[in-house]
Amino acid sequence: MTKTKILIASSAENLKTDNLETESFITRLNNCYVDRGLYFTPVLSIEINDIDNRNREIAESSVAFFILNAETSENIRDIYKAGFEHQ
Repeated sequence: MTKTKILIASSAENLKTDNLETESFITRLNNCYVDRGLYFTPVLSIEINDIDNRNREIAESSVAFFILNAETSENIRDIYKAGFEHQ
């Protein structure tokens, strides 16, 4: 079984619906691919409060989805940028 961690990062609470829809999509992928030996593990960054843990999750993820809106602050962008640099 090949396990692939997918990080779902969101910049704001108002994007929680997008996070949940993406997580639901990953669950549907599992329904299609688990019999083929593939399993996708969703990780919601909004549930990770510690920046070091968030960066570690980003670095360990095979795929990362970043859901940002136009009003995303520079601070939030810097947090996710640090995660990329952590890889």
